[in-house]
Amino acid sequence: IARLMTVIGKLKDSGKSENQRLLLALKPHLSQERQKRVDTAIKILKLLELAPFLKESGVLGGIL
Repeated sequence: IARLMTVIGKLKDSGKSENQRLLLALKPHLSQERQKRVDTAIKILKLLELAPFLKESGVLGGIL
């Protein structure tokens, strides 16, 4: 549980990457459907940023 709490803390502390900022800047100029895709893409980017940390911490039990 301690490892999981560390990962959750890391997720909250992570700032926005350049890619996330770009997507957020473009979002108001896109259709409703594409705005939803931007939201999904940002969530995926956040998970990808956490992947190395998750692998190192062993939270996922060797999946990555």
